[in-house]
Amino acid sequence: MWCAICRRDARGFLFVPRDIGVNAPVARLCSRHCQQLIARRQGMLDPNSHERNALQDAGQAGGAFVEALAKTDLAAWTAGEWSQLVDVIVTAFQDSLRTAYADEPTLTTTRTPS
Repeated sequence: MWCAICRRDARGFLFVPRDIGVNAPVARLCSRHCQQLIARRQGMLDPNSHERNALQDAGQAGGAFVEALAKTDLAAWTAGEWSQLVDVIVTAFQDSLRTAYADEPTLTTTRTPS
């Protein structure tokens, strides 16, 4: 399972929206940091715009890496260069998602009576 915020391996952290009166699915998360971000958002109701922006950011970071490497023949790349490209892209994607969610204004949370 992947973290609902940054897409790393979910590691035992959950966000249970019904606990704060939000009708949304339970989200699995990788860390307390991502758990706090999703709680501020009151669940992953519509994260698609953030993911689209994160993909664009990751693509730009990958393109910048390829340009800096100055090797256009992908068959000539070393295993290390491939690994570094993947790391650049994945890190940019995760960082973009974290930034997008962290930059959102804090939402007021209302609890429903138990």
